[in-house]
Amino acid sequence: MALSTSSMDVLFEVALSERPLTFVAKIEAKKMPFIGSILTAMDGLFLDRNDLRQNVIIMREVGKRFAEGKVIVIFPEGTRQKNRRAPLLPFHPGTFKVAAKAGVPILPIAEYGTFRIFDIHHDYRQNLVQYTVMEPVLPEEYLQSSSPEVAAMIQNKVQVEVNRQRELDDQFMKSGEQHKKLPKPYWYEAFEPNAEK
Repeated sequence: MALSTSSMDVLFEVALSERPLTFVAKIEAKKMPFIGSILTAMDGLFLDRNDLRQNVIIMREVGKRFAEGKVIVIFPEGTRQKNRRAPLLPFHPGTFKVAAKAGVPILPIAEYGTFRIFDIHHDYRQNLVQYTVMEPVLPEEYLQSSSPEVAAMIQNKVQVEVNRQRELDDQFMKSGEQHKKLPKPYWYEAFEPNAEK
């Protein structure tokens, strides 16, 4: 279970995962430049929030893939929280119902900072991105609870970690590090050690 604060989240999760994975995303994501193509190429599943019948079909497919041992990233808020300082949006209980049905562990991921990467209004030379892969919540820890209870429990865990990440982000922004040049070597030196600057 991961938060979605930017289109970059998909790329980070793919890069950080040690196993192949795919995503459940809102159907609007399919039309996003670049990201939509990645999600489609990874056999992503797209939810139309206005079509309950289609949602049921997608969730059945999620359950089927869980049973096959596949890793699926789901964004439990269902949409992005536009206010970066506000609490997380409520996690949808239905997201956790399909995990309970399949009896799979839930791996919460807290992240903060990706929303600045595509922001055309800043001139930062560096950007602090924080990702915390939390301890998995095993089936025996949540199967006796209702889906709303599981959603609230995991949201609380993630909220605590996001609050910690925000504090670190505040310290980074106050330090002025975001305006400093990146240290040498320059990125291209990894490919061309003798390249002129």
